[in-house]
Amino acid sequence: MICEKAKDTIKGINNMPKYAYEYRYIVFQTDRDGCWWFWGAYDDGVRAGMVGCHLSGCVLDMETGNVYRREDLR
Repeated sequence: MICEKAKDTIKGINNMPKYAYEYRYIVFQTDRDGCWWFWGAYDDGVRAGMVGCHLSGCVLDMETGNVYRREDLR
């Protein structure tokens, strides 16, 4: 289930495929201009966190709407 807060965040993520809405965690990166770009979708929060940390990206939790940045994922 996607919460309202997550729906607002999703609007800012570029290149987000339809299949990603079926997963709880969305990993995305920020480019030099500050734009967000989709990287991957996961059901496992630990794996999403590891990928997000490795990419210096962020993880969106679709159920809570929380966004975890690299500093949070260490």
